[in-house]
Amino acid sequence: RAKLAMLSKCCPLCPMHCLVTAGATVEPIDEVRHLTNQSTGRLGSALAEKLHRSKHQVTLLLSETAQKIPRSDNIEIHNFTTTASLQKLIKDMAKVDISAVFHAAAVSDFAPVQVLNGKIDSNTPFTLKLKPTKKIINDLRNMYPNSLLIGWKYEIEGNHRSLLLKGQEQIVRCSTDGCVLNG
Repeated sequence: RAKLAMLSKCCPLCPMHCLVTAGATVEPIDEVRHLTNQSTGRLGSALAEKLHRSKHQVTLLLSETAQKIPRSDNIEIHNFTTTASLQKLIKDMAKVDISAVFHAAAVSDFAPVQVLNGKIDSNTPFTLKLKPTKKIINDLRNMYPNSLLIGWKYEIEGNHRSLLLKGQEQIVRCSTDGCVLNG
C-alpha cells in the first residue's frame, strides 16, 4: 500500500494508463476438470480500484474465476482463462499506450501436455503429464519497453533474505522496475 500511495502522490497531475492483471489462470485437463491455484483476484482488483481512485485510467485483465471484481464501472475489464489467453490479452494491450503494468495475476506454472475430450473416467487410474507454461513476465519488457513494470513473486518457503534475493533475481531477469513479494 505504501508503494502504491507513493506512485499516486508523485505524479498527481499526470494520470497514467495502467494495466493490471489479476486472478488465476485455469488450465483444462478434460472438458470438466482443470488445473488452477488459489488466487481470488482480490489483490489485483483492489490495486485497480486504488489506481482508479487516484485518477489513473485502468484496464484490468481479470480471471473469469476471480471472486473479487472492482466496484467501479470506469475500470475497463477483459477476462481471461488460460495462460495463453492472458498472454494474448497482454500482447493485444501492447498496441495501446500503457504507462504502467502491474502483473499480479497468478499464472499457472504448468499445463497438461494434452487436453482430453470428454470426461476422464473417475473409476480408472489416471496419470496427468504436465509441461511448463510460458513465463509471461519474461516478455513484458519487450512488449512494453517504455512502461513502468511491476511483477509479483509468491513464495511459501524461505526467509526474508532469500525472498529478497528471488525478487531481485526476477527484476534482473525480466528487466522489471520492481517486484512485490508475497506469500
